[in-house]
Amino acid sequence: MLFQRSIDNNPHDQALNPFSYEQCLLLRVKRTTFSARNPPTCSNMPIIPWIGILGVMKPLKKRKNKDKMIFLSVGYSTCHWCHVMERESFENEDIAEIMNELFVNIKVDREERPDVDQVYMSFVTATSGSETTEKSAITCSRKIPTSDATSLKCFSVLNHSWDPQYGGFSRAPKFPQPVNLNLLFFLIADGSDYSDRAIQMIRKTLDSMAEGGIWDHISKGFARYSTDAEWHVPHFEKMLYDQGQLLVSYAQGYSVTKDIKYKRIVEDTIEYAMRDLQHSLSGGFYSGEDADSKIEHGSDEKREGAFCTWTYDEIKSIFKDRPDLFDACSETYDFKDGGNTSSDILAEVNDMMYKFRRENRPMPHLDDKVISAWNGLMISGLCYSGIALNNSNYIDEAIRTGEFILKYWNADNHDEIIEAEHPISGFIEDYAFVIKSFLDLYDVTFDEKWLNISKELQLSQDRLFWDEIDGGYFSSRSDDSSIIVRMKNSSDGAEPCGNSISVCNCVRLNGYFPEWNPVDKAQKTLEYFSEMLNKHPAVAPEMSRSLLFYDKHISLQIPEITIRKDMLMNVLQIIPLGSPFILKETKDEKFTFCYKGTCQDLGSNDGDALRKLDEYFSL
Repeated sequence: MLFQRSIDNNPHDQALNPFSYEQCLLLRVKRTTFSARNPPTCSNMPIIPWIGILGVMKPLKKRKNKDKMIFLSVGYSTCHWCHVMERESFENEDIAEIMNELFVNIKVDREERPDVDQVYMSFVTATSGSETTEKSAITCSRKIPTSDATSLKCFSVLNHSWDPQYGGFSRAPKFPQPVNLNLLFFLIADGSDYSDRAIQMIRKTLDSMAEGGIWDHISKGFARYSTDAEWHVPHFEKMLYDQGQLLVSYAQGYSVTKDIKYKRIVEDTIEYAMRDLQHSLSGGFYSGEDADSKIEHGSDEKREGAFCTWTYDEIKSIFKDRPDLFDACSETYDFKDGGNTSSDILAEVNDMMYKFRRENRPMPHLDDKVISAWNGLMISGLCYSGIALNNSNYIDEAIRTGEFILKYWNADNHDEIIEAEHPISGFIEDYAFVIKSFLDLYDVTFDEKWLNISKELQLSQDRLFWDEIDGGYFSSRSDDSSIIVRMKNSSDGAEPCGNSISVCNCVRLNGYFPEWNPVDKAQKTLEYFSEMLNKHPAVAPEMSRSLLFYDKHISLQIPEITIRKDMLMNVLQIIPLGSPFILKETKDEKFTFCYKGTCQDLGSNDGDALRKLDEYFSL
């Protein structure tokens, strides 16, 4: 589900060159009545909506292309390598001539149709022989593995892949992978035997990212990934889903360590997102910023990182009247060895460089799609940040974003966004991430509106995506005729998969609506993916975490007569961020702490209850 705002007078927006070949079909859905800029348009062909390969054949036949193969390019508007392919292949006249002669050329926006991307990527994988080369059926015991054994297997793989020198869990290129950090934080909150090692892995990773080039030290915000193992040279694209997930990571990092550096990263990431990615009037967040931008105003030439990189002479000119700040800048950013710069001087350095950048360089293209799933991730990030930093402003911003989603969600059926010329219905991640974010909003507000809407959305998700035969959730809807195969995603990558998040959502909802029994869906989903959890849990660290949540969740019931905003925040400050807690308002007069059917009375005095709760987590 997605919205898009008007692009008038936006400094990010830049015209994109049309493809040079004539027979390009741009298969995308224009999500609103506003003009769109993703992906590049084809000047000599009408834009038609994606309705599936079979549905597309009718207009193709009219163009006398029935004997041609389809060349399908799935890309994204802020992707640097998509721009490279456009520039070096699609806009090359010799290549375009060959493509026009032999193919019908189709382009799909991956962020608008992730299900299309998944189907054809799976087809390529299957036909290349990299998976199950004997084409044998995969059998499954359908028995949920034990959570401790699964988490140990997953932790062992993460520990083996962890880079002790620079942090992170891979070689170059290196991605942040917040889903790995989420599992490690859960193990710490659970008091695991390998908590100390988990903290070491987390701290090295968070420190290295915060100090490296993947973090924009001038404009703030995280780039998509680092091109090297040291986090030094970023791929300059910035995505909302990274900002939202890394807010959770650094908020939890600050909650566990009280390292002021993590607090500053949380504050600066929110500042960046609200300044450069947020709809100024309504409160929703746009999708991301391009890696490539024009090298100067008035030029059509683009370069990766043009907005973010500096020459030595540029920096000297900025600080020509402040040699002290030039020295501070060169020491901090390794223009020369050694040095120790105070935070106040560094702030002044960054402010001057930020001002120069904004005044003298064209802004990167802003992808102005507003995707429900990614806004859900951002809401959760704001909720976690508000708790960790004890900052109600961040919670207020999370509420504002939640209200934005509610305002533009179709009130009749809750599965399409209004004001769309060709509406794209939500995918499993849209539902799962938004449901999670609304449950997070309930935790920080105790406003039952978010709880009831979460239930309503979960019922819609079950109706549209649930597999009644085998269990688990499909990625696309049951009534979507444009997709040739309905897939179930189980791997957690740049974002957690919808099934992983849905397990946790169903367990949490069961704590509030036990008569509805949504935990049955969680159980059957875990059963469906039990083979993967048994053999390859590191493929889905978020699902491994969800299995732990399913097995070890704790319920804390709080008397409604004692609920105050400050008291609720005190409770949230005591409970470790990321721990498997279900907070519930009750009409009873006593605080109650329940684990696996056994409940402990914490008394009716909120001060005594908070003290006992604090003692429990101090053990």
